[in-house]
Amino acid sequence: IAETMQIFMYRPNVSRLFKHIEKYNEAQRKLPPIPETKFSTLKRSLSNLWDLFDFGYKLIPIKNYDPKFITFLNRKKRWVDGRLYLPKSPKALVILDAGLNRGVDTSPKLGRILTRMGYANASIHSDDELLKDGAIDYMEFIRHLRDNKEFEFVRSLPIIFIGISGGGIVPYVCMASKQFLEENKVLGAVTIDIYANLADQFRYSTVFTQNYPTDRRSKVQLEYLNYAASKGITPSNNPQEFVDASPETYILAIAYQMKTSEIKIKAMHGTSDKVVPMSNLEKIRKAFADSGVNLDASYVPGEAVHNPEGEVMDLSDLTGMAIVSFTTFRTLKSWVKDYQKEKQTQVSV
Repeated sequence: IAETMQIFMYRPNVSRLFKHIEKYNEAQRKLPPIPETKFSTLKRSLSNLWDLFDFGYKLIPIKNYDPKFITFLNRKKRWVDGRLYLPKSPKALVILDAGLNRGVDTSPKLGRILTRMGYANASIHSDDELLKDGAIDYMEFIRHLRDNKEFEFVRSLPIIFIGISGGGIVPYVCMASKQFLEENKVLGAVTIDIYANLADQFRYSTVFTQNYPTDRRSKVQLEYLNYAASKGITPSNNPQEFVDASPETYILAIAYQMKTSEIKIKAMHGTSDKVVPMSNLEKIRKAFADSGVNLDASYVPGEAVHNPEGEVMDLSDLTGMAIVSFTTFRTLKSWVKDYQKEKQTQVSV
């Protein structure tokens, strides 16, 4: 299905398409194989086809949904702005964060599609983007929604995170918190093109901008570096800040929660990503394996969410985003379906 979607969207450059597919297949072989029988393969194929039809149907038309603007005071006595997109009967609350390029602001189509598919979705603007404190602001935002009479229905909604690029720190910090998981019904997180370690990413960005100063992606790499500089943060001056802002720091705690509370993670990474190298996915997968958890990880041919300019792209920009959106849709649909089934079973009992 991924390759078929590629062919339709890469028609002007088929040779580039096949290079991506070749690289994708090579990367995919590094992941542990999924044991399957002929029956399970057929069942999965039919399920894929139905989901593809369902996904395509819900994309047309993409309406303009107006968000609700929400402002709250965080623990540092700073005002934090949030946006909440609400469908008529939300099935779940999706927390969407894209690091320096905030979720529904940078990828409005993804926010609208989630709304059309029945998912309330939200993002915030924090002064502490990429850092642990920015992720904690999300916990306070969700608590603010729960305590607000207008949005108290959020109490009954399961929560799913979508962490894109530098926004990967948000689900990792939140899902490593036992208290947060006790207060909320969290189903899991979908992560796309996230780095494992912020200090490593900082060093990669530094080398990249030095070696490829004219590359269009250097603009985004410089955003990371300038953001850190504006905060006075460097790996040598503030090592603990970088440790706290690295998803790999929370893998052991999350692996424990995945074993006990059944939260899930679906991780994806583009094979041609030059902003966050795809080696990060293998590093995260291995860390989970060392903690006794088999991470649901997969590669996306070509660019997943970072376009050739290095920016988080919209659905129509490149094929990778279409594949990512489709896979995310299938994942959310499956998790919510399992949750509703479990809820009905508990009611019956």
